[in-house]
Amino acid sequence: MYKSRLKQPLLWVLALVLFVPHLALAQAQTQCTDTLRLTVSTVKRSEDYLSVIKPFLATMAESLGKKPQLFFTDGWSASVHGFSQNSADLVLVPQSMLNVVHAKPELRPVIRTPGARVLLITEKSSTIRSMEQLRDKKVGTVRDSTEAMIAQQRLSQAGLLEAVELSSVVSPSDVYMGLFQDRFDAAFVIGESMDWLQPTFREKLVQVAEMGRTNGLFLYAGSCVSDAQLKTLEQALLSNPVDERVTRFIEHFNFGRFVAISPGDVEKALKQDFSSDQ
Repeated sequence: MYKSRLKQPLLWVLALVLFVPHLALAQAQTQCTDTLRLTVSTVKRSEDYLSVIKPFLATMAESLGKKPQLFFTDGWSASVHGFSQNSADLVLVPQSMLNVVHAKPELRPVIRTPGARVLLITEKSSTIRSMEQLRDKKVGTVRDSTEAMIAQQRLSQAGLLEAVELSSVVSPSDVYMGLFQDRFDAAFVIGESMDWLQPTFREKLVQVAEMGRTNGLFLYAGSCVSDAQLKTLEQALLSNPVDERVTRFIEHFNFGRFVAISPGDVEKALKQDFSSDQ
């Protein structure tokens, strides 16, 4: 009996030792600070990319009187998951990941970018000139991306989903690299991303088909951004004329202008069926 009583306090101590660090971590994750944290999926880490993303974040931080802080992740899933755990204040969300953030009412849409064309491309030296010729081919696309979602729906509509080997990579840069290194026979990409390529590489590619259009990227704000701050952000990003640093960010990705967003826009994007969209 004495040993049994002795074990109980020891178990409580062990439980506290194991639980307290997790409790502290949870508190740290939900603590709001004077820093505006933006989570970005690794699109490309070149100096050219950073030269537009950092000033863009600085503009938003200045409008809220906060310090900017940039976080890179290795894909959309990691970016959205970290954001949903309140480890970031702002995140760019592709249409394919909207269902994750939509389930959390404390995460609110701010603005979005216009939609982009999703293309099926290959090298000019390839014999592939139609989607039907993808049978038994290896096709690259970005993991968890809207273009991957559209590609799967189009392939399913054509009865080719089981006949094509879809290979998911982290970023558009990896898709193009795999194509040029002959690891992929073709690729599904956002048309605007081809503008990032050097002309010598772009000239080696050919568009096989246009698969549809996305609803754009959605900028979401977390629970540490108040309703008043949300309005300030919207005004800063939708003002006319827009801050030069915001314009540089938009032009770099060929987004066009940012557009206002409503809950109805999100609902429509969530329900859109690309398999029947012409």
